[in-house]
Amino acid sequence: MTMVMEAPLAVPPTKDFRLTKVSGEVPGHLVIVHACQNSIYVQPVVKACEAIFSASSQGYELVEVPSVRELVDGCREAVHSGASAIVCIGVLIKDESDAYQSDCKSVMQGLMHLNAEQDVPVISGVLMCPDKQQASERSFGTGNPGRGLAESALFMSKVTP
Repeated sequence: MTMVMEAPLAVPPTKDFRLTKVSGEVPGHLVIVHACQNSIYVQPVVKACEAIFSASSQGYELVEVPSVRELVDGCREAVHSGASAIVCIGVLIKDESDAYQSDCKSVMQGLMHLNAEQDVPVISGVLMCPDKQQASERSFGTGNPGRGLAESALFMSKVTP
């Protein structure tokens, strides 16, 4: 007698992302999609992006997702909103997760796939850090990539269709 085991049903990702419209949704707006996970390291990068976007004449909005695993879903929603460029921000720390390697790989592959299939540039600001010390170094002070991410998004929003 052969028994067939059914695989458990996958839980679909939630679409209840928290959206903050900072300066109104207009065609050509910029979007920052960021994870709540490791927010102590994520928020300084988001704030650096916001400072550059606030100084520009383009509108922008924030989309907050629960964890790094939902960043691709959040970016996909931003693509469908008519964004001209998206900055994706999250922090993965190796010493906090057994799934670090698979999370890094799946998030980066998802973002790469979005960039290959869509006309909207998705700028990756996903920091992959071996420990909290490096996460801190890369999020605070001169190691913060937020300014460069925002400048890339502004540039790409003007050169892509």
